[in-house]
Amino acid sequence: MSVGRRRAAWAAAALAVLAADARPALAGEVKERTEVLDEVTAAATADTLLNADGRVYRPDRVANRLRVLSQVTVDLPAAITFKSRGAFDARHAEATPGVFEWTLPEAYLRRPFGRAELSVGRKILRWSNGYAFTPAGLLDPVRDPADPQDRLGSFEGRDMVEVDLYLGAHTLSAVYTPGKVLPGAKTAQEELFALRYHVLFHGVDLSVMGAHHPASVDAAAASVSYVVGGGLEVHAESALSRGSALLLPRSAVPGGQQTLFGPDFYAPLRQDDRRLYVRWLAGLNYTVPGGVNVVLEYFHAPDGLGADEWRRFVDQGRFSRALFETGTFPPVSDGRSLPELNLLQALRGLGGGTLGRDYGLVRIGHPRPLPGVEASALALVNLRDRSLAVVPELSVQVQRRTTAYMRGTFMSGGAESEFGNVPVSWSANFGVRVAF
Repeated sequence: MSVGRRRAAWAAAALAVLAADARPALAGEVKERTEVLDEVTAAATADTLLNADGRVYRPDRVANRLRVLSQVTVDLPAAITFKSRGAFDARHAEATPGVFEWTLPEAYLRRPFGRAELSVGRKILRWSNGYAFTPAGLLDPVRDPADPQDRLGSFEGRDMVEVDLYLGAHTLSAVYTPGKVLPGAKTAQEELFALRYHVLFHGVDLSVMGAHHPASVDAAAASVSYVVGGGLEVHAESALSRGSALLLPRSAVPGGQQTLFGPDFYAPLRQDDRRLYVRWLAGLNYTVPGGVNVVLEYFHAPDGLGADEWRRFVDQGRFSRALFETGTFPPVSDGRSLPELNLLQALRGLGGGTLGRDYGLVRIGHPRPLPGVEASALALVNLRDRSLAVVPELSVQVQRRTTAYMRGTFMSGGAESEFGNVPVSWSANFGVRVAF
């Protein structure tokens, strides 16, 4: 059976189960919530080793983004619930034409069957207890550690069939994702099958899970958290895999320092090496009696770039820059030469907390230093090269349904460091969020 037919068969079978015993009736309660967010971003270009004189990547000095998020929940006959979350984006910048986009982050049907529950459609799962890093989030949306709370509501679910079995404090979950089936998805999705066991025992929140990827690398993971007293939560999790599907720059391989690459600049270099990789996280979330909240996390990823691999990655950047600055290479794509494209692709991997092996995060926040005001500051650190991103944020509740916020991002690091090579030296976001 072809992949397309197999996906259609799974979806049809699951929908048939959902509709079983349905009786003609009018739809029940409809709940709808809409949020309109308008954000203006100002940014400054950084002249770095990989961004020669700021010519490889230059962010728009001022850009505007209007985002409308609509969440709908409908109670249908036969105890079926439909839940969806759609988003409309309108983006405009100084030097680029307007971009209009519609996405469907979530849309699924859910129905209970005694102690079990069946869900079919696009759904966001959160299996990780991490704040900024999620090694145990085998099916979680990709998280930006510099924006872990997803201020723009960009998280997107996977198209899936999920069965949850509730047995008191124990929950068993089975998930099959056939790949992308529904329209409106921005990110690629792959076929996989996953199982999860979750239990809450004497205050300990424990999960054990595994995922089988027919076309990639299988993984197993465990996550645990515990609340101490009334203000301290500690959490830890790890993921185990033989080989790794993490995309890494091919320039990090020995001999790649003086090679120009094409669209395959990034590849799963460790997918077939059969070594055992254990990615792990340890952290705490502490709220002092006065309301100040502190989050600390340490994340170790042995499948990231080691010191020698990072050095080769930087050396290939120097090689590409030297060729780019000669000006003798013709354009090959979008008006850019091959050396310039190599520099651009190298830049795209920086700042996301995925290339390195050791990262730390510190976040300090106060929910109400003044009436209606929230303030926080976050620091994301590459512990190998000591480079970092600092993100302060301030939000003010203007009215009951209206919030204004200001957010900055500042990069710091040496000439060969990760955050020191991010092509944006600083950016500032000014936004207004209105809920209906």
